[in-house]
Amino acid sequence: MLRRAIESVLNQTYQDFQICIYDNNSGDETAAVVAEFAKEDPRIKYYCHSENIGSTKNYLYAMNEVSTPIFSFLADDDLILPNFYSVAMAGFDREPRALYSATSFLSLSLDGKKVYSILFPSKVCYPPDGLFEFLESRTQPHLHAILMKKEILSECAAFNPYLWADLDFLYRVAAAHPVVLSSEECFLSIVHDLDKNRKIIIDHAWLEQETIAASLKPLLSDESYQRLENIFDKKTRSVIYLLAIELIYANDLEGAKVGADRLISKYGMYRQAFTLKTLVYIFSVFPFILSFLRSVRYLRLFPASKEKHPILSYSQYMNIYRNKKY
Repeated sequence: MLRRAIESVLNQTYQDFQICIYDNNSGDETAAVVAEFAKEDPRIKYYCHSENIGSTKNYLYAMNEVSTPIFSFLADDDLILPNFYSVAMAGFDREPRALYSATSFLSLSLDGKKVYSILFPSKVCYPPDGLFEFLESRTQPHLHAILMKKEILSECAAFNPYLWADLDFLYRVAAAHPVVLSSEECFLSIVHDLDKNRKIIIDHAWLEQETIAASLKPLLSDESYQRLENIFDKKTRSVIYLLAIELIYANDLEGAKVGADRLISKYGMYRQAFTLKTLVYIFSVFPFILSFLRSVRYLRLFPASKEKHPILSYSQYMNIYRNKKY
């Protein structure tokens, strides 16, 4: 998939860039793939760590190596649409003081089906409005769907060493500095294991929200911080419940029980937990009912989402790569 990611950058309408690839001692064909591209394009640079230092430390290393006024990140399994840099750069023209310019984006499963989308309004957000735009509208920026100014590294503390370090970082920037949002979807994120991701969120959501809230507290007034706590509390309850429902539909009944237990132990949500455990019991005793409901769901007999996107032709863009082997 690295080839696809590199080509998505090379295919940008905005061509004034360099590509720096930081290999976390992957031990695969990364070096050979990069060498192949670098032969044709001197803008491509490569560095390989002598050992695997972990994802967060690799990001931090890359940040410390930034030598350009503006930079971005991209994982080897994601890709950017051809207008990503042009759209994000235009955001800095709208507000030169902004520290990052964020585009809307789409998440896809490995088989190309839409998982979810984040669609921002096109606007400039001044602190702390950018933070609350993300929290209250149930949207959130993606680290790989934004351009950042190098000043962000001196103005804001780097990643904290926990699960949602990137989100915490982007929240802290929006709480203290102007940021620009674009409604144009310019980034495609590939989600690998949906059920695993749901379990991780159920297990860690409440703790991560508390940790992020603590890091944001010094940047907010007492009134804004109370507003933040109320949002986080309501949001985490809802997320855990809805993900537990998703786990039931995925036939992961044990994972759903963990979600029910979390709602009781952390939030005292006995009614919602009882609903989840009742469903788990019914479907464990009568599994054919769950099988039927899942088949109904997958046959789309339930109403399909009417959500529309500015870029509905992303599949055409994917066709550029469809016949290539990665």
